[in-house]
Amino acid sequence: MNIVDVRASEDYAKGHIPGAVNLPKAQWHDAKIVKTRLNKKKINVLYYYSQVCHPAATAAVEFAKRGYPAMEL
Repeated sequence: MNIVDVRASEDYAKGHIPGAVNLPKAQWHDAKIVKTRLNKKKINVLYYYSQVCHPAATAAVEFAKRGYPAMEL
């Protein structure tokens, strides 16, 4: 499992799930960055600020379309 924090970099720096990598929305379309942060052989578990915020779900759909197994936390 690969844990991915899709919050702003500033908030990631203040605290995040141990072992999580940061992939804020501004970087979702940069294929080089995405390739270094996501894993095509593991499930990428994406999280955002809370369960009522939808960017983690949006990211999961977008990355799944690109071949990255993804789910929202």
